[in-house]
Amino acid sequence: MKKVTTFPILKIIASDSQAVINLKLRYNALADKISEKENLDSELEGLHTQIKQLTKQTGSYT
Repeated sequence: MKKVTTFPILKIIASDSQAVINLKLRYNALADKISEKENLDSELEGLHTQIKQLTKQTGSYT
């Protein structure tokens, strides 16, 4: 009888553990996306700065 009563508890614990793992994976994926976006934003800002400098040097924006 003890096994019957502990089985659901172990199943719930395993389910909760899997939920925590899934949450961590989703969090890490989101953190990676944010980091990638920040890197792209920084790169875009650098390119925009270069365009401004070239525009000042050449006097045109093409």
